[in-house]
Amino acid sequence: MVAGSTDSMGAGGNDIYLLRCNSSGQLFWQKAIGEGGEDRASCVQKTSDGGYIIAGWTDSLGHGGQDCLLVKTDASGNLLWRKTFGDTSDDRAYRVRQTSDGGYIVAGWTIPGGEESARAYIFKTNASGGLLWEKVYSMGMENWAYDVLECQDGGYLVVGCADCSNVNCAKGIYLAKTKADGSLETHMHSGLDKDEVAYSVRQTSDGGYIIAGWTESYGSGGMDFFL
Repeated sequence: MVAGSTDSMGAGGNDIYLLRCNSSGQLFWQKAIGEGGEDRASCVQKTSDGGYIIAGWTDSLGHGGQDCLLVKTDASGNLLWRKTFGDTSDDRAYRVRQTSDGGYIVAGWTIPGGEESARAYIFKTNASGGLLWEKVYSMGMENWAYDVLECQDGGYLVVGCADCSNVNCAKGIYLAKTKADGSLETHMHSGLDKDEVAYSVRQTSDGGYIIAGWTESYGSGGMDFFL
């Protein structure tokens, strides 16, 4: 299953593009979902009912600017529902995961009203996409969330990056640990002298975490992959 965007088909502008293929890359089906503006997908996950949940952003509908977008389809890619989330400024969703209660947890960023800088934005929905809670996290600096994981204790781990330039360091890895209701337990950033970004996190069998991204702080020079 692949999700992205297309302007070759659909309602016009950029539409969410879904395709399903077999293990040899032969196409089963393809779908375009959109409303005539800019609709983009950044993540797709299979759901427990055999369908798919897609996260991304849109300016075709919502609260103004770009809004976080959740799209639910059946197993054949047919649209079941779509919901938007965010403020009147720009908002983007980068990762969605189905949670143990059948709902969804989403990570991205928002620009809160009256501010100019992005903040890590996490929200939780029920199985129908109804909003249960939303949280904005800040360390007094611009930061973005790129992945979120439901942990064994029922809380969530958020990873991304933070712009630490106001404390004399480059963009650093951002980590946040929350309770089940999204309230913050702790958060930190790496705070090194060159840029680092975390894009993905998984919990390991020993209760720890494995995080993937890239770094300029060490390695072979330039930007290197890191775990």
